[in-house]
Amino acid sequence: MKTITFPIVGMHCASCVVLNEDSLKKVPGVIEASVNFPLQQATVTFDEAQVGEPDLHQAVRRAGYSVPRSQMLQGGTDHAGHLTSAIAPAKRRAIAALLVAGPVVIWVCLILLLARFLVASTYQAGSLPF
Repeated sequence: MKTITFPIVGMHCASCVVLNEDSLKKVPGVIEASVNFPLQQATVTFDEAQVGEPDLHQAVRRAGYSVPRSQMLQGGTDHAGHLTSAIAPAKRRAIAALLVAGPVVIWVCLILLLARFLVASTYQAGSLPF
C-alpha cells in the first residue's frame, strides 16, 4: 500500500472535489481518495500491485482536470513549485490593483476636501449645514 499527494489544476468549487474523488475511487486498486479544495490537491492510498501513479493522473484527466506536467514526470509528492506558480499571477494582479487604486483614493480624498472648503466658503462661520 502506498499513499501519495499530488496537485490538481482546474478545480473551482466543491462539486469539482466530488468529481475528482469519485473518479479516483473508481480506479481498481484505490483504497482511499481524498481531494482538498483549498490546497488544490489529492491524497490517494492505493495498492501498488494493481495501480500506478500514471493511472491516478489519468483518472483526474478523465474527470476534466489536470495534473501539472512536472508532477507527472517526477512522480514526486512535493508540489510547492506548482503552488508558487499558481500564486505568482495573483500576486502580480494584487500589486497592480494597489498601484491603480492608491492614486485614485488620494484623488477622491483631495476632491472631497476641496468640495468641503468650497461649500464652507459659501456659508458664514457657524452656519454650516453639516
